[in-house]
Amino acid sequence: MVIADRDGDDFIKPSGARVSLTEIKCHVSNTLSGLYRLGGKTDVALIEALVIFTDVFEGFSFEGVPDIRVIIYQGYPVMAMTRLSTYEPDGKANLHQGAVGVGIDIATGKALSGRDACSAH
Repeated sequence: MVIADRDGDDFIKPSGARVSLTEIKCHVSNTLSGLYRLGGKTDVALIEALVIFTDVFEGFSFEGVPDIRVIIYQGYPVMAMTRLSTYEPDGKANLHQGAVGVGIDIATGKALSGRDACSAH
């Protein structure tokens, strides 16, 4: 759950939707109970400050923060990708929730191709 702001007792998601403290507590409880984890095992909840991205990423993804991931093998970068949030996962960049992954050519920094979780199979 991404919270971008607060208005009185309400918390505001990037979409503008309002969330109550009770709803946040319920989400955390569901997380701890394993609702979002494969196999239904108990889980942990991590609460962190909202990451604010620079204007350089403006227009790359819907409401959320894009991130770049680089795989290092024996000290050398071998693969890279960025995750771009979309409307479907409510501004989150989780591929299994509908975000798009875009491969990056390490030599040029240019995008190669993009896939969502459904088209990746």
